[in-house]
Amino acid sequence: MKIGVDARVFSGSWTGISNYAYHILKELCVLRSDIEIYLYSNTPIPQISLPVKCHYRMGSGLLAKNGLLWLFTQGRWKANKDGLDFFWGVNFILPKVHANIRILTIHDLVFKLHPSTMKRLHRISLVTTIKRSIANAHVVVSISNVTSADLVKYYGVSSTLIKPSVDGEQFRHLKVEQMDAFRKRMNLDFEYFLIVGTIEPRKNLPWFIEQFMRYYTGTTRLVIVGKSGWRNDKSQKVINEHQKTGRINYFSYIGSDALPVFYNCAKGFIAPSLYEGFGMTILEALACGCPVFASNIPAHREAGGDACTYFDLRNDSVAEMLRNIDTVSGAKNRKGYYETWTWFAAAEKFLNLLETTFLENSKNNKIRDPLFKGALNQ
Repeated sequence: MKIGVDARVFSGSWTGISNYAYHILKELCVLRSDIEIYLYSNTPIPQISLPVKCHYRMGSGLLAKNGLLWLFTQGRWKANKDGLDFFWGVNFILPKVHANIRILTIHDLVFKLHPSTMKRLHRISLVTTIKRSIANAHVVVSISNVTSADLVKYYGVSSTLIKPSVDGEQFRHLKVEQMDAFRKRMNLDFEYFLIVGTIEPRKNLPWFIEQFMRYYTGTTRLVIVGKSGWRNDKSQKVINEHQKTGRINYFSYIGSDALPVFYNCAKGFIAPSLYEGFGMTILEALACGCPVFASNIPAHREAGGDACTYFDLRNDSVAEMLRNIDTVSGAKNRKGYYETWTWFAAAEKFLNLLETTFLENSKNNKIRDPLFKGALNQ
């Protein structure tokens, strides 16, 4: 089974989309030992730790300077030569590769619903290619009920829901000794509330920081962890100003191993976003036993369920939450769907989708190589 992947998400610092793609692929390799992975990227990517044979197809020349242009030209040409059974567009974009089945995953519709929060060129690239990518797909995957409903509403397309999960080996309750050592190493000898995420407009940081400075009268600090993103001059300015007061600490980059410890050591996790396709950081915090306070948006409700305390994106609502945050339990019921919905279950659903779609197209004589049909029953 030859699976091609738009692997540009593995270039540079990994994001939630990178982790989603990696964990699905990792568990697919457990489910099917005959898988070969073909990774296509215009820029170099690190060796991906997967228990199967991986083929790396990297870009070269002038075309490689533009990821989108490369994918639809040189990347597509490389994929066509490889004779793929499946090609997965993991990140909104899907060229018409000569694969038996093409899968497109759409994580959110921020470019449609909150365009002002995006880089201009990135927004334009998605707006101009999304319909073409959907048309190129044999099947569309969404990661939340919120995104699934939006796809029907704005593009008239149904999708298969495959939600993300958390890595239970990474995000878990840690021993006190581990947390004490971490606090000492990171100079975190104080209580703190935690915010995690790329510094970009939809994270809503300038507004929330101003509310925190105005209405929170306790001694617990606010720690923000996240790499610098885009259109974030205002966010960075507010963060830098309030760092001088000693009430806010900012870490621009930490290793992936450190993030679970940040959650474990935090007094509470706060997610003030304007919009999300899903609430991965909420799942991570809950898995680490960290109380969660989240903006009352559909994606957060879907991820956190009854396990979180929610506040509306209004001054009076967040003010009330901040006045009571030291006494209100943010994790009223820390059990969430993440405890029953695993990456393995997500990969099982993904594999079933591949096989079902393949067989349906085979019956309709839309498959290039019908001999592959027998391999599905191995």
